[in-house]
Amino acid sequence: MKVNEQATRVAARLEAVDWKLPNFLHSSSRVRLMREYLRRSALWARELAVLDLYPFFDVTAQFDPVAAQDNGFADSVLDGLLGRGLALPHRDFCRYMLNFAVSVAECPDLPDPYEPLLQVYERGGGFDLERGVILIDHTLRVAVWPADRYLTPELSYDISPQALADIDAKHNQ
Repeated sequence: MKVNEQATRVAARLEAVDWKLPNFLHSSSRVRLMREYLRRSALWARELAVLDLYPFFDVTAQFDPVAAQDNGFADSVLDGLLGRGLALPHRDFCRYMLNFAVSVAECPDLPDPYEPLLQVYERGGGFDLERGVILIDHTLRVAVWPADRYLTPELSYDISPQALADIDAKHNQ
């Protein structure tokens, strides 16, 4: 599969992540980003009729299975992250991002499902999963609500750079 500019950008962003240590200065914005990821994941799960796969799933495998199976690019990027602290399940989540970035199939007119998750990583590395809860930096928790709670039209989270900076500034005073 031909690697496009978007896939190259996503790969470079993943390669720049510090996977070993959380960045507590961005904990609050990471919570906001995770909530937006969960909202977008719910939108995609509903659109693709795979609510049972929500919240962490390979969107591309649902609408472009050929792209999801062509793992050469994703494998090479992920192999480059070995020994840098990238662990399961984040390796799988990164593969989903790379699959989505590489896919050229016509997809629904929905926001990029993985952009908020990529920013979570960029602002502080990984996170932990417990039953029904996402632990951000071992200090803050995000409840994994059922997808239908994220499907109300008025629910969305501002993840603009300024909004994220304001959240972190407020909580780091």
